[in-house]
Amino acid sequence: MCGPCTVYSTCARYNGVPRSDARGNPSVARLDAWMKGAGCCALLATLGTAGGCGRVPDSGSVATASPSDTAVAPSPSPSPTVDPTADWQPYHSTNGQFSLKHPASWFVSPEGNSGGLVSIGLGVKHPMGPYDYVTDISSGSWPASQRLDTSCFLLATAGESHAVTVDGVTGIRKTGTLTACQGGQSLDVTEYDFTTNGRNYFFTYTARPDAVPLSDFDLMVTSTVTFSA
Repeated sequence: MCGPCTVYSTCARYNGVPRSDARGNPSVARLDAWMKGAGCCALLATLGTAGGCGRVPDSGSVATASPSDTAVAPSPSPSPTVDPTADWQPYHSTNGQFSLKHPASWFVSPEGNSGGLVSIGLGVKHPMGPYDYVTDISSGSWPASQRLDTSCFLLATAGESHAVTVDGVTGIRKTGTLTACQGGQSLDVTEYDFTTNGRNYFFTYTARPDAVPLSDFDLMVTSTVTFSA
């Protein structure tokens, strides 16, 4: 085998050695040169050195990248969570035993208390004559032990319903058609019902051309309503 310091010179000499001697026999000198030079060069090339003849690099001269040389892109900072109800107004019903928040622009009716039913109206105020009006949203509660006719303001049957949890209480969100007790017109209603702390709670939304967005009603119920004992 050839040493790293003799490879280049041996390969150079190989090209000038005769192929045969004077009698036509293969040149022993050429074979010897091939073994020391060209064969060694081929072996070095196979082992991954530079093509042709060359010096095998010193093991200590191989450059390696240190961990500190590798650039690491900084992780993006998470975006702060924005509370869409942060500037909403709070409302608390002591008699109804519930609290909620609503946009400042909403109309809020005086709280009613009739036969154990505590309720308020919210959203847009729709006049129904010189003294009466209706609102997009009704919220209220009554004692669970009390039998109450709810046919005028709650859905008897639902076209669609699914479970929903608010303030740790599981209830039902449902949609359907309600027949108005005054006027007899059909109303498209979205309704939430809960029972906790010995009371039944309801939050209803009636679709009207100029009503507040249904999404705001859903956000009010799912994100701001709390129940109190």
